[in-house]
Amino acid sequence: LKFFLGIEVSRNKSGFYLSQRKYALDIISETGLLAAKPAAFPLEENHKLALTTSTLLSDPTPYRRLVGRFIYLAATRPDLAF
Repeated sequence: LKFFLGIEVSRNKSGFYLSQRKYALDIISETGLLAAKPAAFPLEENHKLALTTSTLLSDPTPYRRLVGRFIYLAATRPDLAF
């Protein structure tokens, strides 16, 4: 068994090792952000968000798919949940 539900499973003498590196890289690649630089801190503390007047997405399906993949990744990686 190499991959199971997007989780890479490998075994050595000390036990099993679980990794989702490929799953996370697939998400980043799908969005076209492989060359993106990380932000040090994306928002200031107590930042007020403004209402938008832009139009809604014509097809929200890709956005919903991406959000679902992030939810699964966060649920299986507690260090990413916070």
